[in-house]
Amino acid sequence: MKQNDKGLVGTMLELSSQRAAQETPDDRWRRIYSAECGPLMAWLLDEAVGRHMDAQALARELGVTTGYLAQLHNGVRQPASISGDFAAACGVFLGVPAVVVQVVAGRLTLLDFVCATDLDRWVEKLVAQGDAEAVQLVGGSTLGLEELWLLPRMVQVLTSVASVHETRARLS
Repeated sequence: MKQNDKGLVGTMLELSSQRAAQETPDDRWRRIYSAECGPLMAWLLDEAVGRHMDAQALARELGVTTGYLAQLHNGVRQPASISGDFAAACGVFLGVPAVVVQVVAGRLTLLDFVCATDLDRWVEKLVAQGDAEAVQLVGGSTLGLEELWLLPRMVQVLTSVASVHETRARLS
C-alpha cells in the first residue's frame, strides 16, 4: 500500500467531492477499489462521508482511535491484520457481515474458501447417513442438523463475496 500524504481528513474531503448524485454502484465500487488507502478504508470513509461524519465520529462508531484509523489509512498498519472485533464493528457500521469486511481487508482470501465442495460432500454424507443430529467442531462449538444444511449455502455465499472482491481488486 502506498503512503498517503493527504491524511484521513484530506481523503474524506476528496471522497466528498468525488461522490456524485448520479454515481452508479459500479462507479462507486471502482472509486473505492482504486483509492490509495485501500478498499476497506475507502469504503469506511466513503460511508462516513455519506453520513456526514468526521474522522472522530467514525473512530468512535468503530470503537478505535483516529490514530488507529490513520495508521490503517497510511499503511502503517495493514488491513489484513485487523482484529475480529474491529471487523465486527466495521461490519455493523457498513451493514455487512464481519466476514465480508475480513475479505475486503485481505484478512481472508478466496483460498480460505476452496474446500467448499469437500464441505458439501461431507455435510450431505453426514445428513444422509443420519449418524448425528449435531456435530462437534474443533473449536468446541456444536452445529445442529439445521446449521449443517446451511453450511454449504454459507460457503457458496462467502466464496461469491470473496470472488467479487478479488475481481474488483484486480480491475482497479
